[in-house]
Amino acid sequence: MASFRELARIYLTIDRILQYIHGVNRDNRTRINKEKIMKLIKSFLTLVIGLSLLSVAPPTFGQDDVIKNRKKLMKSNDKAEKSLRKAVKEKEKDYAAIKSSAKIILANTGKIEALFPKGSTSDKSKATKAIWADFDGFKDNIGWLKTSANALAAAAVAKDNVMVNLEYKAVKSACNQCHRSFKKGGRTKKKKKK
Repeated sequence: MASFRELARIYLTIDRILQYIHGVNRDNRTRINKEKIMKLIKSFLTLVIGLSLLSVAPPTFGQDDVIKNRKKLMKSNDKAEKSLRKAVKEKEKDYAAIKSSAKIILANTGKIEALFPKGSTSDKSKATKAIWADFDGFKDNIGWLKTSANALAAAAVAKDNVMVNLEYKAVKSACNQCHRSFKKGGRTKKKKKK
């Protein structure tokens, strides 16, 4: 949709063209030569064509940045999850590493929704249209992840082994559920058979 400024500019351009076509300049009421008329018509046509191209262009402007940023965020979550997995599986749990990784995931949950503006899909993205078809479900998954990551960080601070294990599983489940529902190809990585 054209802004007020663009519409005013179009109106003034049309008004000038009409003045010149009639051969009169309002300021000094003199005749205008054909060169000036052609120059104005060319600039008007350039403006109209430019605006029409902007209005027809697909809504992909800036989406490459959004997709790039969300891939970066998901890689950050993946790295934090790998660190969590390692720290949780150790016999002597590294509670500081667990808390740190949980806080990274927790911080990222606040950014996820903004990185999925409506229709931001492309060949470079693994996001499916199901995200926007069920955006409330998508936000629920983000909320679940946020709650689980927060509880995991709290369990790490309390050095509660049982809760750390439970909340780690909840974080993993939240990630997996979201990927199964809203990502092309389902889960991020398939388990290797041994």
